[in-house]
Amino acid sequence: MSENTGVIELEEVALETPQYEMPVSSEHIVESTDSTNTQEQRWEQPSEIPRKDSEPAVVKSEQPFSNLGKDGGRISFIIMALAFQVYIVFRALQPKGKMMPAHTDPLVTKTNIFLGIWNFICFLGGIAPTCLIQTFYKKWTAPPFNYPTKKFKTDIIWLHVVPAVAWFTFASIQIYTTGLHSWAWHRFNGLAILIPVFAVFNFSAMISCFSKLSPLGAHVQFMEILLGLGTFIYFVMGAGFIAFKDHLGHKICMNVLIITALGPGFFRCLRHTRELVTGRLFKVDRYTNYQDLPGTKNLRNFRDVESTYFVLAFLLTDAFTACALYTYGVFTTEKAWLGYFCLGVPAFAVLFGILLRYFPRVTEYMFPGQSQDFNWSFALDYNFPVLTTDQTRL
Repeated sequence: MSENTGVIELEEVALETPQYEMPVSSEHIVESTDSTNTQEQRWEQPSEIPRKDSEPAVVKSEQPFSNLGKDGGRISFIIMALAFQVYIVFRALQPKGKMMPAHTDPLVTKTNIFLGIWNFICFLGGIAPTCLIQTFYKKWTAPPFNYPTKKFKTDIIWLHVVPAVAWFTFASIQIYTTGLHSWAWHRFNGLAILIPVFAVFNFSAMISCFSKLSPLGAHVQFMEILLGLGTFIYFVMGAGFIAFKDHLGHKICMNVLIITALGPGFFRCLRHTRELVTGRLFKVDRYTNYQDLPGTKNLRNFRDVESTYFVLAFLLTDAFTACALYTYGVFTTEKAWLGYFCLGVPAFAVLFGILLRYFPRVTEYMFPGQSQDFNWSFALDYNFPVLTTDQTRL
């Protein structure tokens, strides 16, 4: 500081404050009073979210297809997974006895159609885009945001991604085995593979939820916990029904489980559709880092948008489940109560999450300092720029 003017030199400010890459703007103003140890600084909100130098937008240690075994294998898996869903639906649409046994239960045939379509939609729109971005840009994202790049955080991502993909794969195989002449493969895959895979998948989802890889807020975190609890209930009920040789109850619960477990995939479907429509999906080099949001005035709107899409994903997933169960004819059977129960759980979870805003003491107890996250507002898109002005050449 100069002795007489009392003005802070920009170079001194730069040394005293963390460095950010910001657009040069006349809006950034620094003022000071001539007090002994008191300085007053005023910074107006920049028009773009600044990116911290320590966390670059693109972490790219290798070029796409520099490892043909890994990159080519990932793309091949995506293609085969989608083709497998198409085959499951195609097989079920053929006349009886042509590709599936003639004695196949009509409910099982319809199950192949509905679950094949649902898996195809969720995988194509929810899982494939992030896998392709990871293949080409070598980073994990939730468009239009980047996940943290620290090793501990990326390990958690892998810890959840691998069981999630494994669950999708073996659940699809389980659907396929319902159309075989022998149920031996269905029983083997369910007992020996699918049970432990689901256990790891659900557990890893809770680890990902509590590790706070993204600042989605307490409301979304609460909904994720209810989702994990709901899928666990469906799984246990389905296993219980088959243990007592109640095949209809087992089929209903397993159908609802497979649809609901891919609810987060459909949540990403909705997000990716928004990013595609707004033209931001393919601007990967300008994605904002998740860790740049906390502490900014944009965090409130960000959490409003995420809560909106999570609730929409819950309700639309439940609507698809209702359509499937109605087509199966479940509501005209003695297990109609089970169908209504399975549909009521997600609806109750959404309503409960909304009503919690009127009980701040409860939310403050469950999520200290985050009760305001339950006062979210409906918002389909962000009201702030989510793409940075800084672009890293690839």
